[in-house]
Amino acid sequence: MKVNLLPRLLAAILLFNSALAIEETVEREWTSVKGTKITAKATDLTDRDMVTLETDEGKTINIHLRKLSKDDQEFLRLFFRAERDEIDEEEIEDDEDLDDDDDRDDGFEKLTFSPGELTGPVKATPSTSYYIYQPEEFQKDIKASVMIWTQNNGGKADTLRHLVEAADLAGMVLIVPVEAKKEKEVTLINNLAHANDALRHAKVKLPLNGDAVHYGGNDSGAAAAFWNSLKMNSVGTFTISGFFTPDMTGNNPGHHFMAGGAMDYNRYLTAWAAAKFGDRGVHYIHPGGHVFPNRDTVTLGMMWMYTQGLYGGKASRSKEAEEFEKRFLPWITDLADTSEGEAIFLTEMLVKRCSLSGEFKTEIEKLHNALLEKEGAKAHLEGLEALANFSRRQYTKHGNLYHPKRNHTMKKWERMAERMEKKYEKAEELQKIFREISHPTVP
Repeated sequence: MKVNLLPRLLAAILLFNSALAIEETVEREWTSVKGTKITAKATDLTDRDMVTLETDEGKTINIHLRKLSKDDQEFLRLFFRAERDEIDEEEIEDDEDLDDDDDRDDGFEKLTFSPGELTGPVKATPSTSYYIYQPEEFQKDIKASVMIWTQNNGGKADTLRHLVEAADLAGMVLIVPVEAKKEKEVTLINNLAHANDALRHAKVKLPLNGDAVHYGGNDSGAAAAFWNSLKMNSVGTFTISGFFTPDMTGNNPGHHFMAGGAMDYNRYLTAWAAAKFGDRGVHYIHPGGHVFPNRDTVTLGMMWMYTQGLYGGKASRSKEAEEFEKRFLPWITDLADTSEGEAIFLTEMLVKRCSLSGEFKTEIEKLHNALLEKEGAKAHLEGLEALANFSRRQYTKHGNLYHPKRNHTMKKWERMAERMEKKYEKAEELQKIFREISHPTVP
């Protein structure tokens, strides 16, 4: 029996946007039915489907919704419906679905403020449940950032355990919807609805920052993360073995860390998608095939994504940044002693791409300069750039067909890999990756 998911999806978006008090979209590219394009933000959608666009030069354009592409029409309908119903958070708190008694029935847990605990499954709606991890230093007076993870085979408690170190370091709340998973053609729509149901419920119960929501996932769950990120204007994504569907363009806001195994049969899809993000995205190659990377790589990627979003909006997140810096500085100092390559990857990004200030800026710059004096750390940084160039120039040529390639490689890559291995021999942590990038792909 076919189920019409659209009413439920619209309701989820409506309530989600209301809780976040969304008034206008971020600046993005809009396409008309004739193919003409304009970059602007949408400030209104009327009951008669008239859209108001405003360019960065201050020019206002009024256009009927039907004159925009189908993707733009869907985006605008989902984004602005909350404005018409005037549902506020007090009404949501009184919603019978969110009453604490519902969380105790049928094996579901009650969601309370519980720093350092993994809770779940928690019932958000009759059709959506989720697991949630609250970081150890979660504070009621600071709205926390959020990571919503979509696992390709459905959310499980163990899924979040890979992300706990990064969550504690960032002070980030982790959410994984149980029902969000690969379901043929309805995957993206269903995942978006489940993610929003879970976030809406958690936001009423806990102090969460609706302007600091990240999305993540693995494999098809990563594709869902990109979709969610685009539709809800998130601040970034962290994905594993990720790929785009044919209608994705990389127009997502924020920063995007895309981890993938050197022999992963998705490596071409991941490389192609990362290239679409430009300098806001990175294809970070780790050893192995189609596998979850180790916890160190997960934490590294989460920090790369999180810090750029944090310092990009620091004016409104100053208290969060202050608390984060207290945790991060001793952590990265210790990391420099155990993995100077991973440490310099982060300090390079922080120094060159983030608006740091005060003592934290001084200490990070001092550490970065010290690492640059070490042959191994410098070789690691240069080796990572060589791998990024290899991904962009070689892997992307095979990634635009939207399906993975099994047991595939190119003969010339073996020679290229050997040259990198020799040139960056001081980068000991990268040697295995250099050897594997030319190996045939495996599932």
